[in-house]
Amino acid sequence: MKLTGIWILLSGLLVAACAALPTDSPLVTLLDEKSAVTIETMSEPYVLAHEVTTLSANARDYLDLRLVAVDRAGNWSFLLSLVAFTTVDRRGVADPITRELFKGVTVLVDGKRFVLQPLAEDSDLRGISQRLFARRNGELASAEYVLTPELIAALVTGQDLQCLVGSGEDFSYLSWMPSLPGVNAFAKHWAAYRH
Repeated sequence: MKLTGIWILLSGLLVAACAALPTDSPLVTLLDEKSAVTIETMSEPYVLAHEVTTLSANARDYLDLRLVAVDRAGNWSFLLSLVAFTTVDRRGVADPITRELFKGVTVLVDGKRFVLQPLAEDSDLRGISQRLFARRNGELASAEYVLTPELIAALVTGQDLQCLVGSGEDFSYLSWMPSLPGVNAFAKHWAAYRH
């Protein structure tokens, strides 16, 4: 009889604790079931857009930008994930962004430049065995880059975020649907961490 009462009490406390968790948190924690790494990332992407007026007056290509922390038994690595997608019908038109995304990107935070190189497909830093984010309609490509402590520090208070893609920085992506609370929350959470 006493054991049943304890289970009821514990169940009630568990329900109350779950109800108290914030549902609008800018960060989310995931577990990679195959590699057993813990992943923390932004719950919503920071979306940037590039005008493609050569194809249509209102045509745009987009980048979903997310910051990702990967914990492999206390060995943390930090990544910047970019997913390129479009609303443009590209049948018969070359897609230059796909190959350029894998050459590297330059991230501008309040005008300060950070040049990032993409991770190799077999990089030990990745440690993720599954796709982190749902596939976008019109997805063109995705790539991950090493997120440096300097870039994390700049993102703590950053107000303006841009991304230049391509070796000649041919494609400039500007804020479209910013989720700066997610970027700032991630950066503040990890700014004090040292590799």
